[in-house]
Amino acid sequence: MDFTQTIWNDNSYQAYIEYLKSLADDKYKEFNSKITPISYESQIYGVRVPKMRDTAKLIAKGSFRAFLDYVDILDNKSLSHEEISIYGMVIGYAKLPFGELCQRIRTYASKVNNWACCDCPVSSFKEIKKYIEEYKIEIYRFLKSETPGNKESGL
Repeated sequence: MDFTQTIWNDNSYQAYIEYLKSLADDKYKEFNSKITPISYESQIYGVRVPKMRDTAKLIAKGSFRAFLDYVDILDNKSLSHEEISIYGMVIGYAKLPFGELCQRIRTYASKVNNWACCDCPVSSFKEIKKYIEEYKIEIYRFLKSETPGNKESGL
């Protein structure tokens, strides 16, 4: 799969989904499905976290904005556990200016539908360390929200 492509469209994204499915581990899918609450619209392919991280790093080295922008137009309810997790990891691994980083994290938060889609990607948000004081405003926004990550919460 070519992750350096400059344009993401239906065809390239479908190839990406097939790539994710090729990485799936049935035993891990079974295990992960038991501990990860997901909505009935979502699904888990069973891709292990190290493979998701490797995939996200490859995307972040390419035209990551094209990837993120394409995923932004998709219906959140149709995204798999792995799609949401990798989306978040790409944000974490990409080199983004602070303002864009904050906006991308807000968009990512609107996609998170379970603890695992939050836990794994958040550890890749290392760029925030450069902006600890500035990012406190974002943290307070999330903490004050009754429904963090929900689009209706204003995040």
